[in-house]
Amino acid sequence: MKLKSLSLLSAAGILMTYTINVHAQCDVKYTINNSWGNGATLSVDITNFGTPKTTWELAWNFSNAEKISQLWNGAYTQTGQAVRVKHAGWNNLINTNQSVNFGFNISYPSGTTLVKPVEFYLDGVKCAGKTAS
Repeated sequence: MKLKSLSLLSAAGILMTYTINVHAQCDVKYTINNSWGNGATLSVDITNFGTPKTTWELAWNFSNAEKISQLWNGAYTQTGQAVRVKHAGWNNLINTNQSVNFGFNISYPSGTTLVKPVEFYLDGVKCAGKTAS
């Protein structure tokens, strides 16, 4: 767990210092299970390290011209390279230190290198990976 101090000036002019925990809220494992030159099957595991979530949405950007053609265990929207995947209803809950999984197929132009995304956002907060406790 990382600690960070934050100092704030109150309305009464009193300087107050707070110590807050700064740690990863989530981790994303993005796995290319199979690739065949113009398409691939992938899986994503989201682990929640924050407070329990009763709904979730994961967002990322593809690096190239990848296009989702099928997704399971979630519902997706894609606009250009921007992707958002929401829970499927039955898998909406992610308790602290638990994971959910979804998978999908993509197509992409032949000759394009398939690159894993580097940034993921769970409910608008960047997933920074697991930190040591």
